[in-house]
Amino acid sequence: MPSLKRVLVLSPTAWDREELAAPRIAERYAVEFLDGAALRPPERIGLRHLLPGPDLLGHVRRLAERYRGDGVVGVVGTDEWLACAAASVLARDLGLPGPTPEAVLLAQHKYRCREVSREVVPEATPPFALLDPRDLREDRIGLPFPMFVKPVRGTFSVLARRVESFGDLRAFLRFGWPARRAASNILRPFRDLLARYLPGGPTAQAFLGEALLAGALVTVEGLSCDGRHEVIGITDAVMYPGTMSFERFEYPSRLPETVRRRMEEIARRLVARIGLDRTLWNVEVFWDEARDTVHVVEVNPRMAYQFADLYEKVDGVNAYDLQLALATGESPALRRGAGSCGAAASFVLRRFEDGLVTRAPSAEDVARLRAEFPDARVRMYAREGRRLSQLERGVESYRLAIVNLGGRDRADLEARWAAARRHLAFQFR
Repeated sequence: MPSLKRVLVLSPTAWDREELAAPRIAERYAVEFLDGAALRPPERIGLRHLLPGPDLLGHVRRLAERYRGDGVVGVVGTDEWLACAAASVLARDLGLPGPTPEAVLLAQHKYRCREVSREVVPEATPPFALLDPRDLREDRIGLPFPMFVKPVRGTFSVLARRVESFGDLRAFLRFGWPARRAASNILRPFRDLLARYLPGGPTAQAFLGEALLAGALVTVEGLSCDGRHEVIGITDAVMYPGTMSFERFEYPSRLPETVRRRMEEIARRLVARIGLDRTLWNVEVFWDEARDTVHVVEVNPRMAYQFADLYEKVDGVNAYDLQLALATGESPALRRGAGSCGAAASFVLRRFEDGLVTRAPSAEDVARLRAEFPDARVRMYAREGRRLSQLERGVESYRLAIVNLGGRDRADLEARWAAARRHLAFQFR
């Protein structure tokens, strides 16, 4: 029997823990989860963030000293905040396959990535501007209002919003000393990484302003392997009506084939120029049907772990298998339509106001759901006895649960989701 390939997984997500516990994974890999405070994203800003942030480079250096020569053949980090960048640094230090830290950081720095996008795919790059909260002048912005504003280094849409006027922008970016200090400390790891691997750019505390985009939002996910850039699939984002909160993600995409081909080509050109290799990546894209324009929203130098099993259901290959293969030096092959389902989706249950959770689905409820739908992936966020605002960084809504399901076709998928929801009763006060 061949020996197992030993792989380190940094700051594992709940999705990592479930997918990597599958028997098919255990037959090939010995997965070791490395959790640590230095890599975790800040759940909410508090007094502790007035103290200096973690020394990420020191943390990775200690990991390299610990695992060098210890039989590790791959390093994986799927979390957007620090794990995917830390994994690239650790892989380099251990001489293992993986994307370069320079490429990962270039993708993560939204302004630097926009500059690359403007160079490589100008037709898909919306007008944008760098915004420094310490030196805001309307005549220097060069973009009309309203516009969309987000941190050059952010995650999960925190501090990202539409602003209607210069006064609105100034009020939004007017941070007091505690908030500035906390932001500086939180961003210390990213700042240290930039100084080491991607120096000379704008401060990590700057913001990106860009023209408003509209239309159908999709995620183009792909892999890069030794200079080969292939698209795994395109997933449609469906919002709750009248909101910017995701209701579901549907695979495969319903967009016209000609539009999907354009998106794939744009994504491949962009990630190739960024220099991503030996990793999965995903590119968020808008298609404005009325204008027939495609615009890039952002590039993420990591897998979209929430969609990993959707590909398995429809195409017969789980994205985690692809990521592990890339991290251990293999050249994975893609499949199309080899799964048992014709459609799959990641459904997001939400509530649009805060409240005390007086009833949440029990472990028995979730077990019954899983028994009825063996292919389901279930993530519970709301917890009985807690307010939603204590659990989620909600802007206009709060996640209650996520359920991934497949179906023979879209009609069957909808019917299965309606049946699954009966196991997920919530009550609030």
